Amino acid sequence: MISIDIVVPLSGKGGVENVINQMAGYLVTQGYQLRVVQMVFEGPFWLDGGIPFYPLRREKVSDISDFEAMYRQFVERTYIPDLVIATPWPYLTLVIKKALLSLQQKNTKLIAWLHAPLEIYKRYGVGGIECLKFADRILVLNERTRKSIRSVLPEAAVSLVCNPVDFLRCHDIVRDTEEHTLLFVGRLSEEKQVCDILEALSLCETAWGLRIIGNGEQREDLERQAEQLSIADRVEFLGWKENPWDDADGVSGLILASDYEAFPLVAIEAMACGIPVFSTPVDGIIELVQPGVTGYLFEKNNPRQLAEILDYYARQELPWISAEACKKAVMPYEAQLAKEQFVCVIEDCLDKISVIIPCYNVADQVNRCLESIFAQKLEKAKLEIVCVDDRSTDETLQILMDWEARYPKQITVIALEVNGKQGHARNVALEYVSGNYVTYVDADDALAPGCLQELHEVMKKQDCDVAGCGYQLIYDEQRIHVPILDEDMTFDLEHCVEDQKEYLLKCGWKTSPWGRLYRTDFLKFNHIVFAEGHYMEDILFSYLCFKYMRTYCHLAQELYLYYYNPNGTMASEKIRNYYLDTAIVQNMATDELLKSDRIKSCMDEYEYTYFQKAFEEPVIRMWENEAFFSYEDYRYLREEVAKRFPNMELNLYLRKVTGQETKLAFALYCANFKTEQELRKGLNY
Repeated sequence: MISIDIVVPLSGKGGVENVINQMAGYLVTQGYQLRVVQMVFEGPFWLDGGIPFYPLRREKVSDISDFEAMYRQFVERTYIPDLVIATPWPYLTLVIKKALLSLQQKNTKLIAWLHAPLEIYKRYGVGGIECLKFADRILVLNERTRKSIRSVLPEAAVSLVCNPVDFLRCHDIVRDTEEHTLLFVGRLSEEKQVCDILEALSLCETAWGLRIIGNGEQREDLERQAEQLSIADRVEFLGWKENPWDDADGVSGLILASDYEAFPLVAIEAMACGIPVFSTPVDGIIELVQPGVTGYLFEKNNPRQLAEILDYYARQELPWISAEACKKAVMPYEAQLAKEQFVCVIEDCLDKISVIIPCYNVADQVNRCLESIFAQKLEKAKLEIVCVDDRSTDETLQILMDWEARYPKQITVIALEVNGKQGHARNVALEYVSGNYVTYVDADDALAPGCLQELHEVMKKQDCDVAGCGYQLIYDEQRIHVPILDEDMTFDLEHCVEDQKEYLLKCGWKTSPWGRLYRTDFLKFNHIVFAEGHYMEDILFSYLCFKYMRTYCHLAQELYLYYYNPNGTMASEKIRNYYLDTAIVQNMATDELLKSDRIKSCMDEYEYTYFQKAFEEPVIRMWENEAFFSYEDYRYLREEVAKRFPNMELNLYLRKVTGQETKLAFALYCANFKTEQELRKGLNY
């Protein structure tokens, strides 16, 4: 179960609290383990029953920086969530980030959820854009705020979300075409600028009426203003109403003159009732109100302009706003749609594992592969699959397209126009992945049920760059277990020389990318790619990983299922055409490694693993099958080794080796045969 904390600083009983309440309740119904954590709670209670609520303090704090210690201590004695939503203050994002870092928690995702323009938060001293750089994602209610954040933080992930609006309480309002009445709904406070609305009514040639639903500190001042302007008989102060639309029959439109409106809930509800909106062009309003279609806009602090618009509208010199246009404009805010969108945005912040599958003529095997991937039970990550068809000549592409049609949100199929071999296909696929983790699966193989879950868990726990596992070789219904290591191990390749040596000796031989999970940013930042134009392309990839890995974690469990495929690259006659590629690509990888300091302290170990790939493997193929024999190839292989490691004969591991094949290859290397006849004799031909 994914755990989420929604953290709020204070609370009242208003629009923001209502939205948080609705979203929290919906997350609970969707199976998330949710807590609403409030820093300071003085009442009133504002959450629905069934939503876990944790007030951390009953009295005010003298310094809001105290919130950091309060939240840190709370999660220390309970649990650390997978995801935290900090709302509405930007400063709260900074507080939560500091608390998590003090606990050395790098894996918890942090979302900043804003409900007002940034300048308002800055004005009240509760943080600005400088706090938002610590968020993994920022949720905003309008395009203006999104653009202002991206202009300062261009790399920030900023998402637009719609607050849920309960259209059930919105009913069709019958507008009186003879009497002209406006409706104001909201708090009677300074930023709402109701005084401008009253002044505009006094300037109108048409006798507009006004109903005011709401209370606030300015009510008495506004009542006096209406008297002074001689419009008191046309202005009704109705006080607070639980459902203002019960008192809206006959009104011609909603009126707002606010200094700011991040999310104009009342405007959306009005339009859902079929009422047009007359408003200042603030934030969310300018994206909601289309002049002449769903309402009209007027300048801030310009009562005269508002009066002119109202007169023109009353005389029908401006287009009449239809109820249907208003309702259509606010459909995305319908409560269920908005809640579903919110959850989608939240889930996008969770870990995602991208599975890359290069495919070439695997029509008989790829269904098994995909079925095993969809059978993975991921608890705290999402899944996407990128299949690359490498110009197959059988039914592979059609099968992949059928899968994509069934699962369009999870599968992407890339059809290459020219066959480029596995290295090219994998490199292309990496550009398409959106997950923060990536793994490679060969299309004729499969995954054991817990493969991705186990690898993801160890990646999160150890904060490693790569995690791997053992595998099972499946041949004619026989299963050969290959754990690679007998026990789980973690290699500190950044700081520990002994771990570097041990990794090379125990894991260096396994250069295939499958059976491992990688951090996507690790691969992309270090430009770790597969060799193209050659077979055995994964050798370059794996040794580039070794060059840059900080930490490698290995699970002894055999979670990858390697199926022997008689038509596969390694088993087919095509191997005649590329057996030298093992040495060619190993040399490419070595040339890259020799540019770095990584192998200076483990040179003997690297020489040993290098020798096995760059010389032993192709020479043993000559020994096993005379069809591969080539004296020229032998000379090439030996010269390439000697060029990079002129003292290979002195390698301490090769001098002590007992394995038959490595011992034979080392003898053939040291003999340095000068003629083809000598080599044939050495190979016992």
